[in-house]
Amino acid sequence: MPPPPSQTAAPVLERTFETSPEDRCRLRVPRAAVTLAPSDDENRATVTLTTAEGTDDGAARAFAETLRVHHTEGVLHVEPEHPPRPGAPGWRTLRAGAPAPALRVQVPSPFGADVQAPGGSIDARGLGGPVTLEAAGGRVRATGLTGRLDVQAQRCQTTIADFDGPKCSAQVHGGSLTVRAATIQQALAIESGGARLHVEDVRGALVLTQQGGSNRLDAVRGPLDARVCGGRCHLTPEAGHAMRLRAPGGDVRLALPDDFAADVRLSAHRLRLDALADRLDGEQSARHAEGALGDGGALLEVRAPGGAVQCE
Repeated sequence: MPPPPSQTAAPVLERTFETSPEDRCRLRVPRAAVTLAPSDDENRATVTLTTAEGTDDGAARAFAETLRVHHTEGVLHVEPEHPPRPGAPGWRTLRAGAPAPALRVQVPSPFGADVQAPGGSIDARGLGGPVTLEAAGGRVRATGLTGRLDVQAQRCQTTIADFDGPKCSAQVHGGSLTVRAATIQQALAIESGGARLHVEDVRGALVLTQQGGSNRLDAVRGPLDARVCGGRCHLTPEAGHAMRLRAPGGDVRLALPDDFAADVRLSAHRLRLDALADRLDGEQSARHAEGALGDGGALLEVRAPGGAVQCE
């Protein structure tokens, strides 16, 4: 995507390499805006570094000179010659509040990738190989990937969209994570501490472990195994798959469609069935409910010891 008119980009580094589709890339670029996208040529990779208008061009070029860009033994490398030091020539362009240099790497679509951008952002799209993304304090976006995906993000705004691959895992601490329109052959595994989560329209198993924070799980079309400690959870389950949610010390809002059919087991310190009480064929008490909704089916189990479950 081209930069906005006020941020016209000027290239300060351009390199092209002959590659093979089975190659991979390894990017280590602190405090930069990294874009990883498919190349038009399945045997060529291109590395371009640009900087926004208003940035010290000399500092940007000095920064470019600190980077080692090379293709060795099937791996395309982009990394600093030396670890960055505060105030060192070439890194002044990365000072806090300065416009981040933009690194665009285009590789053959079958490529795998390992990207680290501490203090920067990552936008990865359209690749078919295994991809690992790691960032802190910025933005992470993964779109249209079809290989295994691993994401590690701290205090980031993270989005995974249009994923269609064997497995996806995300470790997020602080910030937010959105996963939407994903098809996963094995499982989507999420570990979260204090983050805001939104999972929507996911086909495949979901395994979630969360400490604090909040989450919203909508249209999860596969088995669910979730443990949420001390946070808030909003779950809209899909019938036909076993779903288990444990929320010690947390609060759960359970949105069940009128035609939802399942075997249900609910328990909490505070349990509100509301309209569900008339539809449930089974046992009910102030803290426990168990029975069949509709014709019954796969088990939906929600436990919130020390917390609350509200059905709506």
